[in-house]
Amino acid sequence: MSEVYALIVVDTDAALSSGSLMGNAYLVDTNGFLGSWNEGTPSLRTVCQEGQVAIWSATALRVDASLSITGFSGSMVDQGICRPTATGPVSDQVWSGMIEPRGLFASVPYTIALSIDGSGMSLNSAVKVI
Repeated sequence: MSEVYALIVVDTDAALSSGSLMGNAYLVDTNGFLGSWNEGTPSLRTVCQEGQVAIWSATALRVDASLSITGFSGSMVDQGICRPTATGPVSDQVWSGMIEPRGLFASVPYTIALSIDGSGMSLNSAVKVI
């Protein structure tokens, strides 16, 4: 089964200044024509299929900013639909997990926790299991 990659791009200066990722985080994925929506916003809805591996990474617009994903929570994790784990060194870390809907075909929300220069922030997104 294929993989779907999701990239989180953060304007770290604006996020730290405002105290929020709303309007300061931009998510995109590699689905192309498969139908993900809200790309370029902090509320990406990624279309996934059973058995597919979802992979998340984060990058800052400011090269010298410290940005990392620190964890996932919400219905996606609680229901066991996908439980991402970190791999790789912190400076080049990705989080990945297999989509295991167990018969559920719906939009399932999740929260991504980020650390920006040591400050914790989060954003809400979802996977749409088809």
